[in-house]
Amino acid sequence: MQLIRKTVSSVSVDESLPRKEVLLLNASEESIGLITWQRATSLLFSGKAHPPYNFDYYFRLSTTSGDFDLPTAIILAKYVRIPRRIMPLTRKNVLKRDEGMCQYCSTPLGMDTITVDHVHPTSKGGRNEWRNVVAACQPCNAKKGNRLLSECRDINLSRKPWVPTNYNILQPSPKDSLLGWDRWILKPATRG
Repeated sequence: MQLIRKTVSSVSVDESLPRKEVLLLNASEESIGLITWQRATSLLFSGKAHPPYNFDYYFRLSTTSGDFDLPTAIILAKYVRIPRRIMPLTRKNVLKRDEGMCQYCSTPLGMDTITVDHVHPTSKGGRNEWRNVVAACQPCNAKKGNRLLSECRDINLSRKPWVPTNYNILQPSPKDSLLGWDRWILKPATRG
């Protein structure tokens, strides 16, 4: 599968894409989340979704009957109400909420390098809840240890932890702009 950008006169290959996810949009063009290319193809062929207007980013899928250009984003034909709810507190969701960055030193993190730090340590009465946990790299978590932030002179929190909803967590990352999703991605905002 390749990511291609269609232009009026020609088709150019931008790069091979390791991730094969398609942005699913509600009929109002609100981002619902990411789905597999197989699910996106099924929605398109069943008439339950269509490509966005004036959108020119596609995956080229090779099939036995020829090549098929699958849009990197699709819009549902009918509006679907998505109730907002608080997401479960997991390492993956903490990483997503904190935009893949250590909240002490801003080092980029992945699922293999993230540690979850309790801002107010559990041994000192802190709770295991969204407003008390942040993504941290191993060195920063070890440096802070079992201390309160007020006891640490060389460590500062880049932003206060907040409680995300499914809408916040399911938003694609600004790093996904390569896929042509710029107009649907919420820009990061400082939350307090």
